[in-house]
Amino acid sequence: MAQGRLGGGRLHHCMRLIGITERVLDLMMQRGERRMIFKSKMKDIGSFQQKLGELETQLSACRLVVLNAAMQIDILGNRSRYIFKILSECKSFVPKVTQNIIDEVIQIFGAEGVSQDQVLSMAFIQARTLRIADGPDEVHYRQVARLSYSLQSKNELLQADGYGLPTLPKL
Repeated sequence: MAQGRLGGGRLHHCMRLIGITERVLDLMMQRGERRMIFKSKMKDIGSFQQKLGELETQLSACRLVVLNAAMQIDILGNRSRYIFKILSECKSFVPKVTQNIIDEVIQIFGAEGVSQDQVLSMAFIQARTLRIADGPDEVHYRQVARLSYSLQSKNELLQADGYGLPTLPKL
């Protein structure tokens, strides 16, 4: 019951966290413009570019998970087991990935990343707090597993002839 009632709010928290993480990546790109390493701008160093690409890709995955959940709620309502599964995926995946992204950016900033001069430490605290406030990730992953099994039993393809593993003849 609570899943359905609170689903939209939980998606809202995930969207806010994505926005914060976008800001953190903007700060990372600004740092890449300003910071000089070995007589080159940080943004021109291959490892920095690779890290930025990885982090942007992870953030895009978070956006897609939230978008999928929001679209499914619009289509199916917020009371089905499938929606509960998608919400649990969203609640566990987005805060964990965004926290990891923020942590990587803090690492790039070094000591400045955890100082009061940057918002990175506050962003990290918000991401970590959301992971705790809505219940541990393990609870959400367990919920995803249970609902996956429940939904699998309703899968019509599993009942079809020729689908699944062949049975071996008895010897």
